[in-house]
Amino acid sequence: MLVRPAVLARAGKGKSSMLQDAEGHRKTEIEVIIGAVVKAASASGVDVPLNRAMVALIGGLERGWRVSVDADPSSLRSHRMISI
Repeated sequence: MLVRPAVLARAGKGKSSMLQDAEGHRKTEIEVIIGAVVKAASASGVDVPLNRAMVALIGGLERGWRVSVDADPSSLRSHRMISI
């Protein structure tokens, strides 16, 4: 996909709120925005694997942010790989 320089110039150097949340290790809006797409698609019988993957991956990042750096390693055993 080609992005024209004029579009980039208008976009400026701003960051989306979701990127700002991710950089600050805060809970993002992924579940509200993309999670809603996944739920609506599921209710309609439509498969949206990339959207499901985004929700799962970003949700995994968020859960990882909440694990304390000095946590007891045995407490990390509950974190498992998820299948998409």
